Amino acid sequence: MPAKIDHPPERTLRRFAVGTTSPAENRAIVVHLLRRCDRCSRVIAEASGGLTRFFRQPAENPLGGVR
Repeated sequence: MPAKIDHPPERTLRRFAVGTTSPAENRAIVVHLLRRCDRCSRVIAEASGGLTRFFRQPAENPLGGVR
């Protein structure tokens, strides 16, 4: 049986997206996101107006390929 994942509260994720979380909250959220939590990444992307999509997709190189 897979381990249960404890997600940060949605309200805290939304505050993270706009930069109003404490340093301790920031650390906990970043550690959680480093485990590649798509659910929480989507909440943050929606709350930030989709700006985080630039960090999730590789940039295209104008000369071809991906950087």
